[in-house]
Amino acid sequence: MKISMKKLILAAALIAPMSAHAEKLEADPAHSTITFEAVHLKVSKIPGRFTQFNGTLDLNEKDPTKSIVDFTVQIPSLTTAVEQRDTHLKSPDFFDAAKYPTATFKSTSIKRDGKGYKLEGDLTIRGVTKKTTFRVESLGRVEDPVMKVSKVVFHATGEINRKDFGVSYGPDAIVSDIISLAVNLEAVPAKK
Repeated sequence: MKISMKKLILAAALIAPMSAHAEKLEADPAHSTITFEAVHLKVSKIPGRFTQFNGTLDLNEKDPTKSIVDFTVQIPSLTTAVEQRDTHLKSPDFFDAAKYPTATFKSTSIKRDGKGYKLEGDLTIRGVTKKTTFRVESLGRVEDPVMKVSKVVFHATGEINRKDFGVSYGPDAIVSDIISLAVNLEAVPAKK
């Protein structure tokens, strides 16, 4: 079957705009954070963070609802700045980091929500996958003068029930069932 050059150029012109709006970005781990917060004894808040993670964002700036988010967190990198507590959190009582060394999030939909977005996706912890929603605020595009790169910056927050994921040690009175999550993301162009 013979295809004319004119038809090939026309097909390329039609396909190009669809891919031109998507930009592959990745987390800049040195300037991004993934944090969590639990309530202890129903009154005090105990923060923690994961220091090792990677993530990609296929960003469609013309229509952010068509973007795709994919993150992996290394559970053994968990820290609350108290070694004994960190060891316990990594044990089978909580995350069982030796058996389940990663947690993942893969987006399934992004919807406009006021001035921000509602990001829904599949969160997997301890081998259990649940639909999870994050509220996302875009903080804009900025130039990093040191890295000499354009970054897209986001802030996302959400809550999960730890027991939904099999993290069921202790009653709510000791460690809150509801855990707050926050992601501060500086995304840079993905390495090719």
